[in-house]
Amino acid sequence: MDAKFKCLMLLSPFAVWQVATPDVTLHYSENATSELSYIWNTHHRTFKRRLLPGETTGDYGAIFQDEDFFMEVYWWDSGNISGCVRIDPKWPETHIYLKADGRVDTSPAGGTDVDRLYPCLGRDV
Repeated sequence: MDAKFKCLMLLSPFAVWQVATPDVTLHYSENATSELSYIWNTHHRTFKRRLLPGETTGDYGAIFQDEDFFMEVYWWDSGNISGCVRIDPKWPETHIYLKADGRVDTSPAGGTDVDRLYPCLGRDV
């Protein structure tokens, strides 16, 4: 076997895994005026970052989700914005759009995959 074929055989499982894994993207309105902080928790894989108006962020789910799988994202600013959603990612991608006021855009034209979102404990979507 030549080296190119061996390399292709070695890397192909990683490529399949990347393509088959469902992604979730959080979009923050470019009309917003405040920076958001957020915590993304995907089955105990947690990270905390900041999101500026007009930016997006995201994470990936699991190909084989068992009944214990969960994905949540919490966001807030230094003022009145705060929110949280629990997400059931679908393949190939789930989109969540935040309006300028920090609320999830659940309007039919908003682009959010509302059918994949659930309230966090003690909160509304």
